Amino acid sequence: MSGEFAAIDRLRRRLPAPGPGEVWIGDDTAVLRAPPAGARLLLAADAVVEGVHADLSLLGLDDL
Repeated sequence: MSGEFAAIDRLRRRLPAPGPGEVWIGDDTAVLRAPPAGARLLLAADAVVEGVHADLSLLGLDDL
């Protein structure tokens, strides 16, 4: 297996298990505990590559 999901799997195997109700590693989003008690925080990140996901001659960086 290679590519993005293989890289995610390699990282997952190196990290400790997440706490109850948490998801630390996945495709683009993590679920973490946050104050106040019982609240959940969603952290999301994704790469955008010019020429693959967007044509900067058609839109600006602020549109991304």
